[in-house]
Amino acid sequence: MRRMGVSQFETKTLERGRQEGVAQGLKTGLLEALELGLELRFGKSALGQMDELSRIESVETLKRVKDALTTVASPAELRSIYAS
Repeated sequence: MRRMGVSQFETKTLERGRQEGVAQGLKTGLLEALELGLELRFGKSALGQMDELSRIESVETLKRVKDALTTVASPAELRSIYAS
């Protein structure tokens, strides 16, 4: 995917930036889903966990937390998934 007049370094830098942007967008979407899920499942009081969740850098961890949201019995049980 080499563009005319663009160096290999520039191409790699642009690709890395695109990948980082996609990852950040995915993280943002997961956090929004978690916020909605927490509120619907456990009420507004569970939204205090969002501070902790927003500090998680791993998209994979956020996906695991999102998937577990439908089966855990409490916010504390959910916390055990990402605090281990």
